[in-house]
Amino acid sequence: MARWDHVQSGMSSLARTIDLYRLEHGDYPPSLERLLTSSAEMRTSFELTHILSNRYGDRYTYHVASNGFVITVTPTRWIMKSDPLKRHYTKGEVLK
Repeated sequence: MARWDHVQSGMSSLARTIDLYRLEHGDYPPSLERLLTSSAEMRTSFELTHILSNRYGDRYTYHVASNGFVITVTPTRWIMKSDPLKRHYTKGEVLK
């Protein structure tokens, strides 16, 4: 279960960084890659790079929803193929 613990931890870190970006810029980032070049989030760029290119080959995607955002993690290695893990976060939920 170490893989799923890693994925859950990665999703939580991404969600926190996305919400911090929203607080600083007034809107959600247009892409996950934008988080790596944003001034305040540079502190966590090493962590984000590690999450976005994890050792399991998972692909992280993100999109803005009407009342928050959704992070989806899709396994890409054939030996670990499974259904994508999707989590919806409501606006401000992560930083409460």
